[in-house]
Amino acid sequence: MPINYDFSEIRSLMDAQGVSMRNLAEATDIPVATLSDKFNCRTEFKISEMQAIANALGFKDVKRYFFKQKVR
Repeated sequence: MPINYDFSEIRSLMDAQGVSMRNLAEATDIPVATLSDKFNCRTEFKISEMQAIANALGFKDVKRYFFKQKVR
């Protein structure tokens, strides 16, 4: 069974900065559909994608934002 991660902190950062999924896609060169699949735990993020998102949103602690497991 795959691990489901909680990306709510990333979404909160996006909301606080006024960044939509489309804006994030443009800033990271990751297609919107791909971001959607990854944020909904259908596919996993690549390291390069995590770093691109961290750079676009201005955070450094990739572990904090990408490896928080969802609580059931």
